[in-house]
Amino acid sequence: MWDDIAFRPKNNRIKGKELQLRVLEAMEAMKIDPQIYSSRNPDNLSGGEKKRVTIARFLAMQPQVLVLG
Repeated sequence: MWDDIAFRPKNNRIKGKELQLRVLEAMEAMKIDPQIYSSRNPDNLSGGEKKRVTIARFLAMQPQVLVLG
């Protein structure tokens, strides 16, 4: 799960503590407990959990604007 949220920032060459901080902040914002969800396979999540992870992926990029439909 952590790797799933970190994927986009990693592709933008964000590394180390900055990457960890972004992922943890995104998980916290979406009420995703890192201790519980970090090792879970995204395929085994409920629909609501998958949506929260998807939003966390975008939040980890620290966008100025996030438009949800």
